[in-house]
Amino acid sequence: MRARGLVSALDSERFADRQEAAEELQGLGEFAITALNEALNAGTLKARRDATVLLDRIEKKLFDSRLDALLQEPDGEAAVSLPDWSRFCQIAGVNPEDPKRQELLNFASILEAEPELFRLKQFRPNALPNALAERSSELAALFHGRVNSPFPAGSYAALLLLGSDPETRLPRATSTNISAALSDQRLSRLVRDGAQRQTVRALLSAWFIRDDIAAERPLYFTMEHGVKGGLERARAIVEARSSRPEMILAILTLGITGSAEDDLSRLEELLDQPDVLWPFGGARAVRRVPGGQVVDSEYTVKTCDVALAVACHLRGVSPNKFGMKIRRTEGSLFALASLGFSSDAARETAIEAYRKEFASP
Repeated sequence: MRARGLVSALDSERFADRQEAAEELQGLGEFAITALNEALNAGTLKARRDATVLLDRIEKKLFDSRLDALLQEPDGEAAVSLPDWSRFCQIAGVNPEDPKRQELLNFASILEAEPELFRLKQFRPNALPNALAERSSELAALFHGRVNSPFPAGSYAALLLLGSDPETRLPRATSTNISAALSDQRLSRLVRDGAQRQTVRALLSAWFIRDDIAAERPLYFTMEHGVKGGLERARAIVEARSSRPEMILAILTLGITGSAEDDLSRLEELLDQPDVLWPFGGARAVRRVPGGQVVDSEYTVKTCDVALAVACHLRGVSPNKFGMKIRRTEGSLFALASLGFSSDAARETAIEAYRKEFASP
């Protein structure tokens, strides 16, 4: 193979031979990539250095030319030559056989925002996780919510597209950095009113169903904006019978974005689930007694309590009818600390009354 011989010449003692080999390899373009990658793994130190430089040049030229072709003449054939086109189609509901011009431009704009990350995805996927970690850290500093500065929408869409791929490892704080934007009101505005809101919502949905990322922020965001993937994640948490605090948010998410037809049976299956979800970490609740003194309380919030309250909500009745003293709250339906009982006897009485009221005929 011509490329392998040229790679060997990178170790020549003669500068002219090395220079000629480098120029020819660069001219071979894509056909030189395999041989250069072999040099990275088995060549001398100098050959590895030269191969790294040449690979960067060749890969950048190839990627840039393919992206430019898509931007200049948006069509499916140009898109297929770029990374993550098929995933984008699947996520955004695009027909890859007959994509619309705007769909192609939406895809191109995402790649154009973070070309270095997508170039790695295409040519050196093993290097992507660390690059994604570094870039997500840089972008997280921009998720500050200041309304007088633009939200980095293209770059964030790129993080979502790349990060939602379950085959892509998320080292260090990558997932935390990506989800940090969910607290930025500029993203909320983009999801509500932005020109590309459908694409952004679809990418968020793909991110939310990745089960190895923390669920708290996606669930809060879903309660506010009704993202489909967040509802799927909530249902998965409920069906897994999680005993972590995220279970509270998952059940509340069903109450806000789910439906009685789809979710009532899920909730009623939890009425025998006794896991304590609040107070967190084995702490005890406290209450004030006459005179202002604070004492320990037996008050707890269990899985069955949250399920009971949300089941009542989906049935259109007040949980107070069954002895619960629940406070409504904006955004998450009910105030967390009002969802429980001070004794198991009171809890059992409430659940029994609910079951009697809504017993199947």
